[in-house]
Amino acid sequence: MGKQDITEQRFEEIVAEATNKLPRRFAVLLENVAIVIEDTPSKEQRKKLTLHRSDLLYGLYEGVPKTKREVGYSFPPDKITIFRRAIVSECKNEADVRRVVLETVMHEIGHHLGMNEFDARKAGKRRVRLIESAVLGL
Repeated sequence: MGKQDITEQRFEEIVAEATNKLPRRFAVLLENVAIVIEDTPSKEQRKKLTLHRSDLLYGLYEGVPKTKREVGYSFPPDKITIFRRAIVSECKNEADVRRVVLETVMHEIGHHLGMNEFDARKAGKRRVRLIESAVLGL
């Protein structure tokens, strides 16, 4: 699927659909978490993650995981960034984009909950299989 096959506006709608239709038990986990869309990771994000130019990143959680917070925690919202170009470039069609967006959101929620990369991947895929038909009609 090429970049021209899905508009920025449609991608934003897909992300909104995925996040707005999350089951309540997942949606409440996003309290005080901003979900933003960027085309690609910033230079600062790439440097922090030591990403090479050819590395693809679908999403990124930035913040303090719930497991690391102390009583009275009050900082700016955590942030989940969904990277449009990486997702669109790797997907064959809109249904794939919808699935990958949902999986990425669930994966980043896992990081927000304090999961490491392996556990977040496993949880993201498992949760997507359980809810994608209800959320996305796939």
